[in-house]
Amino acid sequence: DDLAGLCDELRALGACLGIATMDSEANAHSMVRALELTAKFDFICGDDSGFGVKPEAGMVTAFCRECGLQCDEVAMVGDSPRDMEMGKNAGVALNVGVLSGSLGKADLSPLADIVVENIGALPDIIRRRHQN
Repeated sequence: DDLAGLCDELRALGACLGIATMDSEANAHSMVRALELTAKFDFICGDDSGFGVKPEAGMVTAFCRECGLQCDEVAMVGDSPRDMEMGKNAGVALNVGVLSGSLGKADLSPLADIVVENIGALPDIIRRRHQN
């Protein structure tokens, strides 16, 4: 996938972008640098950032504080049930399960509002939600 292009498209739609991982914050920054995406993200945190761990809501609420958003203005995008649980616990507007990880639709559907094959579907999801 063209991650840089996708990030640009999402930002053009007014999205703030963040990463919340159960890996260390340093590893997350290292990955983003390696992919040359540093300037695309407004927030990056890991399990050692001091905001708690998934499925607690702390990573989402920290993202919201950083970006000046309310949790009900946020879409949580993830590939695990813990991601979806974190979104639910934070009260996000939309939980998007992505099948690019190791789990299938049956694993994500019970907690996700929508399940997509890959993150390339996100711009269309955002456009549809803004039309309603």
